[in-house]
Amino acid sequence: MILKPKKHLLLFLLFAYSMMLIMQGLDFGDAGWHLTAYENIINYPEGVQYSFMYWLSCILGHLWQLLNPSGGLFWSRLGMVFFFIATFLIYKIFFSVYSRDCSWVGELGLVYLFVFSGGHESLNYDVFTMFFYAPALLFLFKGLTKNKIGLLFLFGLLLGINSFIKITNVTGLLFFTAIPFYAYLKNCNATKWIKYTGSALAGFFVAVLLIMGAMKLLEQQHLFFDNLVFLRNMSGADESTHGLRSLLISYAVGYGKIALLTTATIVVYFLVRNALVKKYQFLNTRLYKIFLTVLFLFFAFVSLKVGNPVWSKVRYVFLGLMIINGIITVISKYSSKETRLFSLMGIILLVIAPLGSDTGLDKLLWGTWLLGPLILQRLKQGASLQHGKGKFSFQGSNEVYKIVTSILFIAFLTYAWNNTYNDPGSRLKKRYTVNHPKLKCIYTTQERAEVANEMLNEIQKYVESGDTLLAFIELPMVHYLTNTRPYLSTSWPKLLYSDKLFKEQLYCSAERKTLPVVIRQKVNMGLTNWPENRMDNYTEYLNSSIKYREHGIVLNQFIKVFHYTSVWQNSTFEILVPQNEL
Repeated sequence: MILKPKKHLLLFLLFAYSMMLIMQGLDFGDAGWHLTAYENIINYPEGVQYSFMYWLSCILGHLWQLLNPSGGLFWSRLGMVFFFIATFLIYKIFFSVYSRDCSWVGELGLVYLFVFSGGHESLNYDVFTMFFYAPALLFLFKGLTKNKIGLLFLFGLLLGINSFIKITNVTGLLFFTAIPFYAYLKNCNATKWIKYTGSALAGFFVAVLLIMGAMKLLEQQHLFFDNLVFLRNMSGADESTHGLRSLLISYAVGYGKIALLTTATIVVYFLVRNALVKKYQFLNTRLYKIFLTVLFLFFAFVSLKVGNPVWSKVRYVFLGLMIINGIITVISKYSSKETRLFSLMGIILLVIAPLGSDTGLDKLLWGTWLLGPLILQRLKQGASLQHGKGKFSFQGSNEVYKIVTSILFIAFLTYAWNNTYNDPGSRLKKRYTVNHPKLKCIYTTQERAEVANEMLNEIQKYVESGDTLLAFIELPMVHYLTNTRPYLSTSWPKLLYSDKLFKEQLYCSAERKTLPVVIRQKVNMGLTNWPENRMDNYTEYLNSSIKYREHGIVLNQFIKVFHYTSVWQNSTFEILVPQNEL
């Protein structure tokens, strides 16, 4: 595949843009949780057992960190190279579907920005998931269209591997439906597609056996199966944000918003289009271009000032258009068989991307790699659908394409300007560093850097590398920065979804014959604007609005029972130590 010079330049600009974004933003939650799991997965797996639902992500993250042990958070974020490689492989799929056409680079670049948003917190299971899905889908498409059964085996193998990157990736088995679907389109006999399915399943089970064998070699299989039991219990718990009921409600609300906003947008589009039909000449005037420019500038201004509400609406409409176009393409006889197969793969990827996430449909962004570029091209080229005697057609145009891509581009840039992962606000404010070797080249706000520096200077007086620490409740990054081991089965106690479960694990101290140093937050670090969101008497947990209040009450009882003393605190953190060992 030979890319034109302009396409090379676009790829370089995407990479350079990503590099600029990853240097800003300091998150004490997700990033610390991932990095602590990577650091402890081999030597202290009991302390990160919750992360065994992402077992292979932890192993790969561990290996990545070993390549540059002193690289810290910045090195982890440089793991975006996997993200970049996945993007290139997705492009290879487009290249195969659309007769070696390079014109898709621009659309794929926009989707790259859409998914990358304000930058990732660190190398994580979302990046690894896409890294394995990209070649798997390439093998699936080429295996079916080129009649290469060996590629289908590799497709199944990669799906099997991906199931251990994130346990909910087992839903990737839905991609197997593409095999009989394409066989139906090609009028293949049942024997052929059963043979293809068998080859893919063989690859899947070989991968499962290989991964389970690796677990056994590391003597970690019992932790993995215990974690599956924990997941089953969690899915049935109403108080868990990852409970099945909570997740289904969250997804239903998300899809409802998508349907509502997309419908409203389509109605407005047709009203405007019909109004302009009578004044078509206006579109060719300088006045129209000035009007459009002013409108875009106003939109950019509002996006910067209002922020996330604008981004979320644009995102939902874009997702809705993808879904509609994907469904139309799959059922349309006007589309080629290869394009219909490609669209089915895109729909499946979009549907399974958010499964298991407690952030609603935010993770849908990770499923837009196929349908995103497709809808952008469709806006330019148009589409037709025939059902029975009825026929629907959408007349695409370069003008519509330019307007939509401009809106998306403005939305991406303004969102990225005001957002780094869990560290919001203008990037101009994020020019301060934390004095720690693992946070080199990472910039945050002055307020966050100050409280973090104070805490890190003090905590080293009370813990050493390898000590056990209880970091409560949303600051797992402290484990990574102090090289300490989690006291519980996770470095992020909020993931122990009920106060009862938290209490059970907490009081295991009597069996261990040891008590941990405790560091806890004095502000809600689940909100992204800490430390500015101070609340008086936060650690008394009297205010019913405090998140995980019940967990905090349990911790206070534990502190009282075992006679902990507060030895240091600032506006954001407090360090407590037991007066006596058990």
